[in-house]
Amino acid sequence: MQTVVRKTQRKGVRSTQNVKSLKNTEQKMNLFKMFERFINYKQTEGLAKPTIQGYYEHFHYLNTLLDGDIPNVEVTLGLFRDYIGYMLHEQGLKPTPVNVRIRTNRAFFRHCNQEGWIEIPIHETFKPIKTPEDKIQAFTPAEVKVLLNQIDDSRFVGFRDKVMIYVLLDTMVRFLNYLI
Repeated sequence: MQTVVRKTQRKGVRSTQNVKSLKNTEQKMNLFKMFERFINYKQTEGLAKPTIQGYYEHFHYLNTLLDGDIPNVEVTLGLFRDYIGYMLHEQGLKPTPVNVRIRTNRAFFRHCNQEGWIEIPIHETFKPIKTPEDKIQAFTPAEVKVLLNQIDDSRFVGFRDKVMIYVLLDTMVRFLNYLI
């Protein structure tokens, strides 16, 4: 039996002159080209199709504000703040969908900054918008009694439902969605 030994290191060293010329080329990129490269990278990571589709969708929303392609040097924090204002005030979106778009675009801008396509790390500066906390109303003891009295536990189905409700109440699990 023959043993195969593989080389783990490549021959040659990348010169700094090549790196500088690569940076100059990448400085002339536009937003669409950066996004195309970003999507290619994300696809090689093996992300699910709905995730990739979400990146396309949220990039489209950004592109709607820009009304076309822009060079990478125009991708600034001010531009993204304008985008957030556009979503909140002109489109009238609630904070939650705005935050979803912010998160996906932050991933895109983080990748662009790490690759050297944009100089300013704008992904570090902006954060998701504060959203109001959802207040969950608990059932009163009287409401629980009314609920349990509606169940006919002489049959298996009613007994099963009553046991499920007791388990949910005892473990304090939210179950309003299950009852509707």
